[in-house]
Amino acid sequence: MRELRKATGLSIHKVGRVVGVSGGYIAKIERGENNPSEAVLIGLAELYHKDVQELFKLYNKVESSETDLFARLHPEIRKTVTAISSDKDITDEEALEIAKRIEEITKEILSREDK
Repeated sequence: MRELRKATGLSIHKVGRVVGVSGGYIAKIERGENNPSEAVLIGLAELYHKDVQELFKLYNKVESSETDLFARLHPEIRKTVTAISSDKDITDEEALEIAKRIEEITKEILSREDK
């Protein structure tokens, strides 16, 4: 991951801001201390112009219908969802409610686009 970032010329903090996590989180991913979430991998794949499957394989992740749906979201919405999911002040129940509502909205928007 470090090589991909360096090839773009971006700082750790800039990558974190773009993806919706801290620069420290990106540094831990690069050092192998953190296993990135699917949401972060989707953001990194987009930022680095890499195939999502390539990064998923790198971290032994399996793409599902939810990750496909998430990948189709506008990047700013993905960034917001990622930030919400990493917020320590949000309870698991609150995070699930937010996720369900975002999923409903996303499905509605995408169904309109598919018509």
